[in-house]
Amino acid sequence: MPILVNRVRGITGSTTTQSSDANVVSSIQSGVQYAISSIPKELQWQFASAGSNIVDSSGQRPASDTVLSVTRNNIGCYEIPIAHAYAQEATYSPTSLNAASSVVPGFLRKEGLVFIKPDPDPTNIGVITSVAIPEITASTTDTWSFKVLDQIIINYACALDCSSIASYWRAQGEALVAARDLSNVEDALTKAQIYLDDNGTVDFESYMAAAEEDDQQAQLMLSGAAQEVSRAGKELEKIQTNSSDVVKYYETAQLAYSRADKFFEMALAELKIYVGHNSRIINLGAAKK
Repeated sequence: MPILVNRVRGITGSTTTQSSDANVVSSIQSGVQYAISSIPKELQWQFASAGSNIVDSSGQRPASDTVLSVTRNNIGCYEIPIAHAYAQEATYSPTSLNAASSVVPGFLRKEGLVFIKPDPDPTNIGVITSVAIPEITASTTDTWSFKVLDQIIINYACALDCSSIASYWRAQGEALVAARDLSNVEDALTKAQIYLDDNGTVDFESYMAAAEEDDQQAQLMLSGAAQEVSRAGKELEKIQTNSSDVVKYYETAQLAYSRADKFFEMALAELKIYVGHNSRIINLGAAKK
């Protein structure tokens, strides 16, 4: 089975210079998160994982933020509104109408933990079931547990990878712009306008007037000026080449951004198809509520 990182690269054409393996792994992981969090709760149960039994007042951190169910003594718990959190304290729970009970238990979320109320005990065990999202690594292959969402995840990962490619080429273009140096052109043109003695400050016209009787020296001066003009031209050619490369890099970046948009659209389309094909399961789940 092909490694997922290689599968994404085979589609996007990215290199490790443009997008590291760690970056591609992160893109696939984001695809997994996107796919699972986007489908209805009724379809998320296939990725459910129950935590260890809770037998005291300690809270438990679920496998993910997507909590599918919380039970106390096999009785489903409702999520207690924050406004009613006070009613679960020992001072108020015996008399408050907003307090959870053994008949109608509830749960609270606090700082990433889930607390079941009334507090579980060895007789009234609490269980939290949530979506477990496996960690994707550089060696993860197609033999993973998300085959049903395969195309959604791959398209989403390809979209992010294309975005990385676009960012790479944009950075290359920005680097070329930053590297432009007009100082050599300015220096050459300045020197072409003057006769360069040891100090480089003799006025060209004044020198020509003084050199009427020294034609050889005047020719040397003209030759030197011509060389400086030629040097300025070569420096301008470098800048022109630089500008052409900048345009090429930006165009390549824009193309990669366009591909990313298409992959995002494909992921969304696949998601809609998947949900549509499983509408019966969703409707049955809604009917039970």
